[in-house]
Amino acid sequence: MSIRSSRFTSERQRTPPPRPTHAPSTERRTLSISALIATVVASITLISAVLSLIGYGVALAVEVEFALPHASLFNSAFDLMELSTWSIIRMMVTVGNSISASPLYWKLLKQALWPLGIGALITVVAALIEWSPKARSWVQMVNEQRRRLSKLKASRTGRILLFGLSSSLTAAVLVPFTTILLPGVAVMMLAYLALIPMTSMSAAQGYIKEYVIAPTACVPRRTLEERTREPSAAQPTTTQKPPPAATCVALHDVDGKVVAAGRVVFSTSHAIVLFDPDSGSAECVRLDGLSVTAIDKQPSEKGGDHKPAN
Repeated sequence: MSIRSSRFTSERQRTPPPRPTHAPSTERRTLSISALIATVVASITLISAVLSLIGYGVALAVEVEFALPHASLFNSAFDLMELSTWSIIRMMVTVGNSISASPLYWKLLKQALWPLGIGALITVVAALIEWSPKARSWVQMVNEQRRRLSKLKASRTGRILLFGLSSSLTAAVLVPFTTILLPGVAVMMLAYLALIPMTSMSAAQGYIKEYVIAPTACVPRRTLEERTREPSAAQPTTTQKPPPAATCVALHDVDGKVVAAGRVVFSTSHAIVLFDPDSGSAECVRLDGLSVTAIDKQPSEKGGDHKPAN
């Protein structure tokens, strides 16, 4: 009987412990999904804030150029993000033209390549030092000092010394930082934030001067035949860039009456800014209950009308 009980006890001792449940892995997966969602939300918020600042710069450009209140162009942050597309496209075109046309960019790029070479050289030298016997002995010495320091930290005297040293260093760093550097850092951060709408305002002003004020005519009408006609090889190809033409529209109410007409400056889903080249003034018109049609001539021009373009 004792032999059977001893065998039973030994078999129970040899029985492997129960496997852990999958709760920890499930919790880790839940935490990773939550962290991913939080990262996506934070990224969307940051991008929306930057686009809103860019759109605010576009609204400021309208106020600077035409003395229209910039707040009349938008009702929410979505309108500002709509306005940002004008400035972003302008900046992309400007940067692309500058890169392709100016040799200064390529000179600066060549000058910026040599730091990469220096970085690569430093990496190679560091690898050689790491693999040398003297470097390994130096690393062992540093590790030994770390072990001694960890033993000192574990003792009561070491904890007291560490607390006093950390308190002194914290006070020595934070006091000058809070009294002198912190205001400067705050001003610098505000300057960086203001740089976004100021850059956008400059790009929007360039767009207004080139595509709204400078053109001498509106975009011409094109018939169905002209739109469907394929380019012929017999037609001479010209490399000369055609002069820009303004986008002209007319606004009609539900009765078909013309409410306003002019060159499109900027527009959102709620409002549109129109420029009149004859008077040099601009107006912001709400689009509620209005229809928009393209025209090829200003109303004051000879032969101008408000018929929609084909």
